[in-house]
Amino acid sequence: MVTKKQVDYDAYISSLQQEIELRKDYLHEPVRTIYFGGGTPSLLGIKDLEHILTCLHKSFDLSQVEEITLEGNPEQLSLEYCQQLHQIGFNRISIGVQSFFPHVLKFMGRRHSGMEATNAVNNAKAAGFDNIRVVGEAASNAGLLGGAEGNGHSGERFGLAPDDWVGSFVFRANDQKPDLALFTK
Repeated sequence: MVTKKQVDYDAYISSLQQEIELRKDYLHEPVRTIYFGGGTPSLLGIKDLEHILTCLHKSFDLSQVEEITLEGNPEQLSLEYCQQLHQIGFNRISIGVQSFFPHVLKFMGRRHSGMEATNAVNNAKAAGFDNIRVVGEAASNAGLLGGAEGNGHSGERFGLAPDDWVGSFVFRANDQKPDLALFTK
């Protein structure tokens, strides 16, 4: 896991800006989706994310963007951060929750607790997100739905081998319970 102390964010943002500018002639049609993924984008501050979005606006046709997503780790998704994300244009959030069970999280070396995962979902809802996705880190990990011992879920229940599927819960506005979505590789 990358931490704030290990990264020179200014250098990263500057390099990313240069890459965006170099690729401005790469796309020949309007962008429909922007996805900040990999879990660690939530380490970036709001001003950094806003700067990246500004660079994208200058280099690409974003007039038809339907979705701007940030993938984040539960422990980084405070209510204030989620509110700020929503204010600068993010309309979808993907939360990397591998489990809500303490012993599974400990085994996997995850920093968040089950309560932090729950709070992250609630923070996103309270901030105005109506497209919230709670996902496991990888298809074959012992994750949220990956059949980790003691996790209480198994892909085999749905007729799929654990290495052949990706699972996620999708929360929609005003829903009390999530929809379960399974995707084969």
